[in-house]
Amino acid sequence: MKYSRILLAMTTMVLSTAASAACDHEITEIAATYGSRSDSPSSPVLAGTLLAGDIHKGAQGQIGPFNQDVYLYINNGSFHSGWFQEAFALDSDCKLKAYTLLYSE
Repeated sequence: MKYSRILLAMTTMVLSTAASAACDHEITEIAATYGSRSDSPSSPVLAGTLLAGDIHKGAQGQIGPFNQDVYLYINNGSFHSGWFQEAFALDSDCKLKAYTLLYSE
């Protein structure tokens, strides 16, 4: 029983990693299209999976809740002398579910 749980956890981890890696190309294009203007190129990173019903909060905004699990990507950028943090939620098909500005100054 213990080994089957370990095997299930490892399989889930591998599948989750493969699926999120598959969205890396899409998130770059999505950030360039929908994200905030920045002095440097966008480089969103996978922050994790936002579970159905959960909310990710920033100082000035939030993203969620959703009726399904989504991949949460966070991008930090700067424009002139200020900086910002934005969030992108992608579904399992790597389609944009939501975008929000979490913080800006």
